[in-house]
Amino acid sequence: MDPDPPDVPPEAQPGSLSPVAVEGGHNAPAPAAVSSPKGKLFEWCAKSQVKPPTFAIDSEEGGGFRGRAQLKLPDGTVLTTEMHRARAKKLVEHAASDELLAVLARLLGPEMRPPRRQPPVQPNAEASPSPPASSPPVPLTVAEAKALVREQARREREEMLRGLLSTVSRTNARETLGVLKARGYVRNVRFEVIEQRGGGTSLVMQAQFVRPDGATVHVMPFTVPNKTAGEAFATAQILESVAASLGIPLRLSS
Repeated sequence: MDPDPPDVPPEAQPGSLSPVAVEGGHNAPAPAAVSSPKGKLFEWCAKSQVKPPTFAIDSEEGGGFRGRAQLKLPDGTVLTTEMHRARAKKLVEHAASDELLAVLARLLGPEMRPPRRQPPVQPNAEASPSPPASSPPVPLTVAEAKALVREQARREREEMLRGLLSTVSRTNARETLGVLKARGYVRNVRFEVIEQRGGGTSLVMQAQFVRPDGATVHVMPFTVPNKTAGEAFATAQILESVAASLGIPLRLSS
């Protein structure tokens, strides 16, 4: 199926009305005048030598259309969009194409390089026995694709966190904690002086923070000679707790 020619926006057509999405599905936005989502998707398929997507669209009672698109990647992965509804069949195709483009960008990265193709099977029954027949690839829904993207992002963040903790020492503990806070690994860090002891010669402090796994951790009250020493001790405790959540033994506060 060839990509549609550029669509003319409704406001450019005298007496036309803007399309309204039917309730109960994704709103299908009007395609851009210069390059529509469907055109971009077909252009990517042509450049990447990927078979164009297929659209399954049906009419609805009371007017309008509903449908979804499916795209098979070279490695056998099948992407299936959610159901989209709109007044025009072309708008349903654009909405489904736009969803596929978004999923491809998450799965393949900004450059959207297609995955490697499956190696072709060389028929040679005399040289080697035939491999067992493999079951056809199971279509990957958009929800499953998003889950894979989230899991990949989680693993990448955890690997980066492990790299940061592998270089931490007592001399750069405060700097490392600042990096973890800036990148969102550690949140709601709070140091608090509870009381003074010994006529002002020592302080009792405590701390609280939220770990990358979402757990809120309280550093039990401890006695230090001054606030600077207390923040340094609490920082070491925080980094040790974050490392422990990843199974990394780290000793900075001893």
